[in-house]
Amino acid sequence: MFEENYLHDIPRDIQEMIMDISKRRYCDIYISFWNNYSNTKDSFISKRMNRNILKYSQTIKNVEIDSEQYTNIESYALTILKSHITRLVSNLKKAAIIKILYDNDIYDAKITYKKKYASDAGIIDDYEKALLIEIIYNNYYYKVFITAHEI
Repeated sequence: MFEENYLHDIPRDIQEMIMDISKRRYCDIYISFWNNYSNTKDSFISKRMNRNILKYSQTIKNVEIDSEQYTNIESYALTILKSHITRLVSNLKKAAIIKILYDNDIYDAKITYKKKYASDAGIIDDYEKALLIEIIYNNYYYKVFITAHEI
């Protein structure tokens, strides 16, 4: 019935696109977060907040291995970690944030923030919140697990 191969009727550029797509490799990326036990500033973080950060994870399905998203996965992981911590700290009341800082002998958040994070010091409305976010952010790191597969 099909004695002839009709692939030669397809234009060459479409044949190349088909070959390119068939050679692509994909992976699933799982990002999780862990405590940085070498840092001793765990008194800034409540058990509930620690649990919320450690439970947070993200899975990205079908990422092409040669894509920009795959090559920049470290910066993406750090961005979602900082975003999650910012969300958690934003839920705290101003008085609670100030109490956490006072309990850890930080009485002037603006000066402390500018000393430690001078390169990040742009226009900041709330130095107490920004300082607490940076301190908590430095207490965690990410792990990326990659599972490769072909589609």
